[in-house]
Amino acid sequence: MSVHRCLIVWLLAVFLLPMAASAGMGPMKTIQTRIDAAISLLKDPRYKDPDPDLAEKQHQELFEHVQDIFDFRTISMLATGRNWRRFTPEQQKEFADLFAKLLANTYISKVQENFRNEQVVYDEESIISEGRSEVRTRVLLSNSEVPVIYRLRHIQNEWRIYDVQIEGISLVQNYRSQFEEYLFRREPAELIQQMQGRITKLEKDRIQRRKEGKPLDPDAEEDMLKLL
Repeated sequence: MSVHRCLIVWLLAVFLLPMAASAGMGPMKTIQTRIDAAISLLKDPRYKDPDPDLAEKQHQELFEHVQDIFDFRTISMLATGRNWRRFTPEQQKEFADLFAKLLANTYISKVQENFRNEQVVYDEESIISEGRSEVRTRVLLSNSEVPVIYRLRHIQNEWRIYDVQIEGISLVQNYRSQFEEYLFRREPAELIQQMQGRITKLEKDRIQRRKEGKPLDPDAEEDMLKLL
């Protein structure tokens, strides 16, 4: 997959999922409702003005809803693997919160600036075990299509995503290798500090870039799957 094609698919798959209550909905209806609502927000004429304050407002609105569809505790547990047991309960909660913020700060501004009305086709849902399901979709690009599989858990009467797989690349597995490498010779507290610093830098750079009217750094596409 080319870098640009990969970028568009990851953005559509991972961060076009906020918005709308979904209690009582099935897995596919949950995914479809949230994607459709998020696309509506991205197309909202209120945010067509290049005003940097409006872009930040839209960014924050998207992030508030991202937290409702992803099960970040389960994602964090799977992404850190056996290292999860090295975190104290307080560190586990802090890590899950920071992981959500880090993913949001990595992807949301790219969604805002790269979305070009790509379409999503919803193919089928299946139960893979008790309380777990898969939803198979395809992202239609200008001259091709990419299969995307969402894996969800049923928690408190809602389906929440704990992994996304795109052309065989798992979100959880990708980040697990990064976290395992980092934690091989370091402590969880150092990882948390590293993530806090990364989030601060991403937020500062994004706000400054928007104030100056600068587009995204094209080289950033190369690092979109690298968090640390």
